[in-house]
Amino acid sequence: MHVTKLVTYQPLGAMSGSIWLRGIALAPVMIAGSYVGKRVVDRIPAAKFVRLIEGVIAAFGVWFLVLP
Repeated sequence: MHVTKLVTYQPLGAMSGSIWLRGIALAPVMIAGSYVGKRVVDRIPAAKFVRLIEGVIAAFGVWFLVLP
């Protein structure tokens, strides 16, 4: 799917050379972050993970309600 977007966006001018360079530069960081995140999530018990995610969702819900 992403390849289809790239093939479409490039000829239309939506993907400039600087965007490509940024993507290439950020790729190693994204891969490392995914690897570390997976390792962290694998160590958290499932029940604690669910409570953590529910807490984060509730906190953001309150935050969005408080914002003007």
